[in-house]
Amino acid sequence: VDGIIHAGTPYEGKQIFGSAETIAAITPGQLRDFYATWYVPSNMAVIAVGDVDTKLLRDLIEEHFADISTGAEVPGSPASTAVAPPGPRFGRVVHADYGNPLISVHWTTPPWPRGTSCGEEFRSLEQLAQRIVSTRLALAYEAGQLSQANAPERLVPTSYAAIPHYSTYVQGDDLERSLRDLWAVVAGPLQHPFTSEELDQAAKAARTELEREAENSQNRRDSDYASDFADHFVGGADLRTAADRSRSGIAALEAASPGELNAFYAWMLSRSTPVVVVAGPPDANLPTSDELRAALDDAVSTPPPDATNGLALPDQLMVAPEPAPFVRSATTSLGDGYELHEWWFANGAHVVLDSRPALGEVFVATESLGGASLLDPDDVPLAQYALQAVAASGLADLNASQVSALVEESGTWVLPVLDHTTENFLGRGPSESLETLFALLHLMMTEPRVSDAAAEEARQNARNALADAQTSAAVQAQVAYRRARYLGSGYFEALPDPAKLVEMTPERLLALYRERFVGVDDLTVAIVGDVEPDEVATLAQHYVGTLPSRAGDTGIDRRPPHPAGITRVAVRADSEAESGVEIAFELNADLSAQLVATANVLAAVLNEMLVAEVREGAGQTYLTHASITPLHQPTQLLLAVVTATGSGEALVEIEERIDAILERLAADGPSASDLAQAVAIVANDAHFGGSSFPPLVLLMRRTVGDASLPLPQRIEAAASEVTAEEVRDLARALFASGQRIELVRTPDPLG
Repeated sequence: VDGIIHAGTPYEGKQIFGSAETIAAITPGQLRDFYATWYVPSNMAVIAVGDVDTKLLRDLIEEHFADISTGAEVPGSPASTAVAPPGPRFGRVVHADYGNPLISVHWTTPPWPRGTSCGEEFRSLEQLAQRIVSTRLALAYEAGQLSQANAPERLVPTSYAAIPHYSTYVQGDDLERSLRDLWAVVAGPLQHPFTSEELDQAAKAARTELEREAENSQNRRDSDYASDFADHFVGGADLRTAADRSRSGIAALEAASPGELNAFYAWMLSRSTPVVVVAGPPDANLPTSDELRAALDDAVSTPPPDATNGLALPDQLMVAPEPAPFVRSATTSLGDGYELHEWWFANGAHVVLDSRPALGEVFVATESLGGASLLDPDDVPLAQYALQAVAASGLADLNASQVSALVEESGTWVLPVLDHTTENFLGRGPSESLETLFALLHLMMTEPRVSDAAAEEARQNARNALADAQTSAAVQAQVAYRRARYLGSGYFEALPDPAKLVEMTPERLLALYRERFVGVDDLTVAIVGDVEPDEVATLAQHYVGTLPSRAGDTGIDRRPPHPAGITRVAVRADSEAESGVEIAFELNADLSAQLVATANVLAAVLNEMLVAEVREGAGQTYLTHASITPLHQPTQLLLAVVTATGSGEALVEIEERIDAILERLAADGPSASDLAQAVAIVANDAHFGGSSFPPLVLLMRRTVGDASLPLPQRIEAAASEVTAEEVRDLARALFASGQRIELVRTPDPLG
C-alpha cells in the first residue's frame, strides 16, 4: 500500500524501514557518517521537564552540552509533504500468510500544515466529515446495505506515512460487491449530502472529546509535556495548551455548516487517490485490477439509513431504575491513610471504591465466580465470539448505532471478559460519565442483544482465527502453548471446531453469553478514580443493587498440573521474521505486596540484562522482554515469560544467553547497581499507579485478603526494602525448578 501511495512522489521507494536489500547493504561507515551529519548540536533541542529548579536544569544542560562541537551545518531537509496523483490505483498480493482473502481500501487526504490556524481548521473539518462517513458505514452495515462480513471500523487517518490517508478493509464471499458497497458509502455524500442532523451529532461528539482532552491535561505527566515539545520542534506540532487547542477546535466546529462541510468533502475526494489492494493465498480466486476498477466505477450511492432506524436518538442509555437499599456499607482502612468505601446489596453484589482525584478519570473492573469452567468444553472457544457479538450489537431497545453514538459522546467503554473461573467486565471513562458507565454495565447484565450483522462478523472472526492458525507461526505457538500447558483440555482450547461455525447464530451466541453474564450471585464491582463516594453510592443503588439475582455458582479449577520437566514445542515459521523463542514459568505462591514488589524488581533486573547481553551482546535479536505477572484466580501464582526474537540460526546462541542469565540470577542474584536501578524503576512506576488496570488489584481481595493486597502504595514502599537475596531466591524458585515450557518458532525446527 505504501509503495502504491508514494509512487510518483519524492517519497517513492523511500519506505522508512527500508528493504531487506538496503538493510543488508548498510556499512559501519555509512552509520558513522549519518550520525556525524545529523546528531549534532545545531540540529538538537534539549527538552527538560520536571519538578526541578530551572537554574539547576540550565546548569546541567550547559555542563553536558556546551563543550560539544557544533559540527557542520545540517543539510537542508526536503519538503516533508507530498501529494499522490489523483485517480484510483490497484495492487495485488498473493501469499500463503493470507488465510482468508481481503481487499484493503485506502484514500489519501491533503497533508494539512501542522500548528497553523488554517491547517488545524481543515483538520477539524476533515475529522468531522470522516466521523459522519464512519457513522454511515456502521448504519449501512447494520441495515444490511453492506455485503462485507466484517464490521467496518471507525475511520482514523494513518499518520506514520508521508502522505496521510484513511484505511479500511472488506472480507466476505463476494469481494467485488463488498468493495462496491463500501465505496458507495464513502463517496455517498456527493449524491446524498451531509445533513444538519448528522453534522450536529458529529460536532457534539467532537466537542466532547476536545473538552475532555483539555480537562485531562490537568493530570498530565512530565513525559507528556516533553513529548509535546519534541513533537513541536521536530514535526511542527501545535504547541498551544490543550485548553487553547480545545477553544479553537470548538470554534471551528461551531462555524461549520452542512454546505461548507459538503463542499469541503467533495473537494477532498476530488484530490484523493483511492488505493485498492486485494490479498489472498495462492489458491484464491482474487478479483483482477480491472474488476476492482469496475467495482469502484459501479458504486451507486443509496440514501444513508436513518441514524436511528425510525427511533429518536435518546439522551441516555436507560432510565435509572428505582434505587435498591444497601444491606450494609463501610469505610475500610487499609493503613497509611488508605481507605476503601464499600456497599453490599441483597442480590449478592458488592461495590468497592478507591477514590483517587489525581487520576482525572474512572476505571471499573468486575468479577464473578464461574467462568468458562462451567460451560461445556466444546462451547468454550465459541463463547469468546459470543462476547464479541454482544459488544458489537445493541442493548435493550437500542440498536448498535444508537448505543455507539451515546457511548462515543460519553467517552466510556465497557467490555466483557471470560476467564477460566471468572466472568468479568472492564470499563473506563471520564469522571462525569460515570452514570453512563454504570448504565452500560447494567444493560450488559440484563438486556444484551446479538444482531444478525454482529453474528456474521463473529463467524468471520472465527474463520480468520482458524486461517491464522494455519499460516501464522505466532498464533500456532500460542495454540501449542495452551495445548502443552493444559494437556489438550477442551476448557483451554483457543480455536473453535470448524464444524461448529454453523452453530454461531445470533440465538446461540446470545444464549452462551447469557449463561455466564446475565444476573448476579457474587458480583464484585471495583472502581478506582476521580469520583466521590456519595455519587458512587447513589449510582450503585440504581444500577447495581437492582440487577436480577441468579442461582449461585463458583468456578471449578480444571487446570491439569503443570507438566513435569521441560516441555519444548517447535513451530515452523515460514520466514526469519517470525523466528523467536518464548519460555514460560509458573510458581504457586501466596501473593503479597512484598512478593509482587520483589517480582517487579526481578523483572526489571532481568529486562536490563536481556537488553545488555542478548539484544546488544549477541546483536541478533530485535526484541527481548521479560514479564512476571501475579494471578489470583483460580489460584495464586506468578507467571513469568521471557521472549526474544531472532533468526533461526541465531536462536541457539540467544537461548544459551537467556539460560546463562537465568542461571546467574538464580545462583547469585543481581549486582548492587542492577538492584538499585531496578528498585528505582519499580518504585517510580508504582508511584504513578503501576502498569496494570487500576481496579484489578481490588479484585484480589477475595483470595489475597486486605493485609496482603499488593496496592501500588505498598509496592512503592516495599520496593525500597527488596534485597538482592530476595531477588535471588525468587529467581531460583521460578527459573531453577526444572519446570518450564519452551516455544520455538523457526524455519529450521530445533530439537
